Amino acid sequence: MLLQSLIELVETLRERIEKHGDALRASEALTRYALINPLLHELGWDTTDLALVIPEYNSGNGPADYALLDDGKPVMIVEAKKLGDRLDTKVLSQVLSYCMMEGTDHFSVTNGRTLGNLRDPQTWWYRREIDSLLRLERTVARGGLPQGPCALEAFRRS
Repeated sequence: MLLQSLIELVETLRERIEKHGDALRASEALTRYALINPLLHELGWDTTDLALVIPEYNSGNGPADYALLDDGKPVMIVEAKKLGDRLDTKVLSQVLSYCMMEGTDHFSVTNGRTLGNLRDPQTWWYRREIDSLLRLERTVARGGLPQGPCALEAFRRS
């Protein structure tokens, strides 16, 4: 069952953050390896399958950390930062530029602890989405799974 395994993974990731937080805060590569890749995999995006996930995807506007593919075309761009990095307007602008270059309607930003899944880069509002990210982080910190516009369901591969 997806929900139960997702809850178990969130607990595993929380334990990794507690145990290896200093190393994860020092390295985006370690954050991706230890936190983000397992989450993508759990949601159906096998990070070892280049037909599904391309890391360091050349968007034409610089390398996006991940492109999640369907039929060889990006359906979501993911911008990753190291644990503890703020997911502010600068980060969101970065992923937006990749997304708009690719014509992709879905994008995500994450630092391994906070995950924001956003849609429609043409019409979103910075403030509202940043507020959603902050609510998401508080929800995950309390042990709950996010609901609403940032729900992990939007991130799951169908």
